[in-house]
Amino acid sequence: MSTRILPEGVVDAAQIGIGTGRSRRFVGAEHGADISYFFVENAPGQGPGLHWHPYSETWVVLEGIARITRGDEVFDALAGDTATVAAWVTHRFVNAGEGLLRILCIHASPVIIQTFLAEDADKPGDAMSFQTYLDNIETQTGLTPRQFIALAKEQGFDETTKSTVVLNWLKQEYGLGHGHAQAMVHVILKGPKISDKRVGKGGAHGDKSDTLWLDGKDSNPHP
Repeated sequence: MSTRILPEGVVDAAQIGIGTGRSRRFVGAEHGADISYFFVENAPGQGPGLHWHPYSETWVVLEGIARITRGDEVFDALAGDTATVAAWVTHRFVNAGEGLLRILCIHASPVIIQTFLAEDADKPGDAMSFQTYLDNIETQTGLTPRQFIALAKEQGFDETTKSTVVLNWLKQEYGLGHGHAQAMVHVILKGPKISDKRVGKGGAHGDKSDTLWLDGKDSNPHP
């Protein structure tokens, strides 16, 4: 643990780290700032799903190649490039290179608000499988469902906690949209079991097992 004593307005990277890597999530409102940001490190092929914000976002590519989808456009941004997207325009980026992508995603807002396209569904599984929601959360935050369960316990949440309390925590602290947050609330409060009615439906909507995998998408025996 760092023992540095920092002046007001300076934030140690360890305080805002997400996942086990070097990615970070800075929420301006928590530190007296008018902007927020994600500093992201993605392996080849990794990146968030299509989503939008009610404010503009600016990307600064620090290393690697980011293939950016912005509305109907798709283009590559290279190390040193800066790209922007207007409020309400759907967008995403993915590591299109062979090495690490390091990118700074600056949100023109003191809080992070983002909605993924699939999250207009009423509940998890209407637009994609339950497991896919969890895998997308891991891609976005760098945290597995098992790690979210541990973080929820640190907050004092258990099966008696109201779902809206956990839902708002996930949205505010981790920037999850409604559908993704609902999926994680189920795991935190009810565990990995889901209804067998969701199993074997086929296509993108069906789950392959009635027990969700909580230990990371790369180790899932039923990908």
